[in-house]
Amino acid sequence: MNLAKTTPITSKVRFQLRLEAFNLFNSPMYDEREYNQTVTSADFGRINRNLTGQSNFQRFIQLGFRLIF
Repeated sequence: MNLAKTTPITSKVRFQLRLEAFNLFNSPMYDEREYNQTVTSADFGRINRNLTGQSNFQRFIQLGFRLIF
């Protein structure tokens, strides 16, 4: 997803502000093999998200400025 706003400064110079988001609508998916396997634990069967990384691409948001002349 990309949002951009271009504003003219002079007749030949423009300033552009851009906001870009990658994988904006992705839901995080964690590796299902790294779940709590201790039967007596209250967290049995839950994925510890602090220890397990995402298996798909994360969301990225970036802000950019551009001077066009």
